[in-house]
Amino acid sequence: MSRIHTLSDIGEGNKLGDLPSNRYPPSRTELENLLNQANQDREIAIECGNRLTHKCSILDKDNKRMQQDLNRSNKGKEKLSKHTYQLIDESKIKILETNESKEITALCSMKKILKCKLESTQKDNELGSKINEIERLKTKAIGGEEKNISAISEPTKSLAPYLVHKKNMEKSEKIINSPIHIDSRSDDVIIPDENPPIPEESESRDFVSSQKADIILESVSQSDDGIASVTPYLEQQKNLITTPIELYPRIPAGVIPVIKVIMQKMKLFLMDMDKANKHVASRCQSHPASPTWPFRMIVTGNSGSGKTNILANLFLGDKAEYIYKGKKGGRRYISCDDLIVCGYHPDEPKWAFVRYMYGIISKDLKAPYYENIRFSYISSEKIPNVKTFSPERSTAIVFEDLCLASEHIQNRIGQFFGNGRHRNISCIFVAQTYHKITTFMRENANYLVLFNSGSSYEDVSKIIRRYTDDVKNASMVINSYLRKGKFIVFDLDRPEDDPLAIRLRFDTPLD
Repeated sequence: MSRIHTLSDIGEGNKLGDLPSNRYPPSRTELENLLNQANQDREIAIECGNRLTHKCSILDKDNKRMQQDLNRSNKGKEKLSKHTYQLIDESKIKILETNESKEITALCSMKKILKCKLESTQKDNELGSKINEIERLKTKAIGGEEKNISAISEPTKSLAPYLVHKKNMEKSEKIINSPIHIDSRSDDVIIPDENPPIPEESESRDFVSSQKADIILESVSQSDDGIASVTPYLEQQKNLITTPIELYPRIPAGVIPVIKVIMQKMKLFLMDMDKANKHVASRCQSHPASPTWPFRMIVTGNSGSGKTNILANLFLGDKAEYIYKGKKGGRRYISCDDLIVCGYHPDEPKWAFVRYMYGIISKDLKAPYYENIRFSYISSEKIPNVKTFSPERSTAIVFEDLCLASEHIQNRIGQFFGNGRHRNISCIFVAQTYHKITTFMRENANYLVLFNSGSSYEDVSKIIRRYTDDVKNASMVINSYLRKGKFIVFDLDRPEDDPLAIRLRFDTPLD
């Protein structure tokens, strides 16, 4: 049976039979407090949810950005890989072209040598035939006049002292004119002596006989009748014989003979510093055709002719191929420790690639291709002083398109052409016009690299006239190569007759 509650109990909230805690409901204040607490918890939960939502959106954006960067990196990597493959193919083609050009040059040289030998052989044969003809005519002339010679042989024996005396007089005149001279073959000083050697009798006889034969032949050949022309000559010689002459006459007074005296050698202990530092220069010159370190080079040519491209190839060489394979080897054709490029275009793609490759080479110490090298790009206003460089590190600095810069900048560049070699610095000045370069830099440069600058034949002649004697032919040949997109290298440290003094590119002699 269910419990019975009175109205009074129900109205007052008292239920008979329940626990005291359940008889009375919570008060209104407690309910409001609970409600406020629930609302605060709700607001906190909403705020935390908003924060989580914001963080998720930020993470999503970062994820998208990282994905984009990754995609760009992959594209750049693909481009670099393609460019590397292209460089490898170009380097292989260049190697093949170089080998073929060397073979062609060797064959041309051999052809010239054989041609010279053939011409020499022909000339020798012609000369031999002419000599035989002369000997035959001489023998015939001497045989036809044997009787005349025998007729005057006895009287002319007494001419020996006279001819010896005449020979001594001729020598004495030469000695008086130059009493002291230096023998260029032995570096000996020639000074006078008081007692000259007297010629032997056999020498005087040989000399007299040869002189006698020449005199007689000359006398006979000048007349139609040999006998008639010899007779007056004999009478003249008899008059000379009557003059008293000693068989071995002494040298007359005032005549000084010549003897050799060897002077003591002067030892020079000053070391040739260029030879002493030759091993350092050879370390920076990894290819025989590379510029000899330290150098001062001028490169001229119009825009787009390939000036920067060839310089980038010189500073990288075939190193990229070995880096791609991850192997040790390869060589930078200009193996400097520090490369500095000074100009107005730091974002130039070719120099950007050189910077990238230098970073790879110098990044990992354990890599087989590692080298301790640095690359930097500076503006023309920040050209440093030569004295700030350490000669312990080899430095190459390239001044690009600065021929129209202010005089102050030109003077700062000039110090590298004048004093850079003393700090182990090589410098390269790149310009579009040769005659816009200062005279000081042109006169101090020992390498000149000419690209096509749109100049006329006369302009090319003006440039090369100080580097070669055959200006006309050289100008025609050089201008034809420049018009074909090739470049010419002048090595001003080599003699003019050296085949490598003027070259097509760096590795081919100019024909």
